[in-house]
Amino acid sequence: ILPLSTSYVRVRNFIVSHYPGYTYGRVMQAFCEGLDSFLRQYVAFVSQLEGKIRNASSTDSVTMKSIHFDITPLLHSLSILENATTVARDKKGGELINALWSLEKRVYMGDTVAKDLVGTLLNHSTVPYVEMLTTWLQFGSLRDPYGEFMIQQPRERTNRAEFDGDSWMALFQVKEEHVINDIIPNESMKKKILVTGKYWNAVQACHVDNKFLQGTGSSLPKLTNFQFHSDSSAISAYVDAAYQDASKNLMCLLKNKFKLADSLQTMKRYFLLDQGDFFMHFL
Repeated sequence: ILPLSTSYVRVRNFIVSHYPGYTYGRVMQAFCEGLDSFLRQYVAFVSQLEGKIRNASSTDSVTMKSIHFDITPLLHSLSILENATTVARDKKGGELINALWSLEKRVYMGDTVAKDLVGTLLNHSTVPYVEMLTTWLQFGSLRDPYGEFMIQQPRERTNRAEFDGDSWMALFQVKEEHVINDIIPNESMKKKILVTGKYWNAVQACHVDNKFLQGTGSSLPKLTNFQFHSDSSAISAYVDAAYQDASKNLMCLLKNKFKLADSLQTMKRYFLLDQGDFFMHFL
């Protein structure tokens, strides 16, 4: 009974110290909500056990052996929750999600109980991250007030219309510690996610009407939590679709509003590339 009670108190203390406010961000809050849902089930079990003891008759008495039999499954479950709080302590955002994924796949490999418990905690914890990823891929908006997402903005945004190429390159960067390693496994995918949001930012900086575009990022379906947990191929396909959509709209804008082809033709003529043979004969 003592280990069970100790694990419960430690998990409860973790929730009390990490849930209030947004010191550890939205992902930590979602993680604490998942923990709290399990603790409520534990409290309900204790209440049922207490009622069983109070209502026991002389012929159907409750013994320590029967109590031990009832609480044995909870011992393992609460120890898993306690270990989850240990690996998540002082972490936030993608770093916290990576810690939970590592706990499930490396520490509790083959443990079906742990897979269900940690999987449920991951389902809760990844909801804010999926929302941030979807918003970035669809609109180029970085809604990350607590520094939890894989994309960061290291410099303050000024007038985007005055930015040169170097400024645009440095405007957003990948924050490696918040990259979900199991879902975004390679540099190519990281770059696509970064560039997709940058393309939408470039489109927004031009303040154009929709008539110059072939659609908006919102035409893509929202990334669901199920897709996020299914496999990396589902995420890869979604990122590819968002990248193609952003690229298509940016190129459409350059061609239609800013007359990219005419500008390139002018540069070609200016540098005498268009009439190179004539120039050679002229000399």
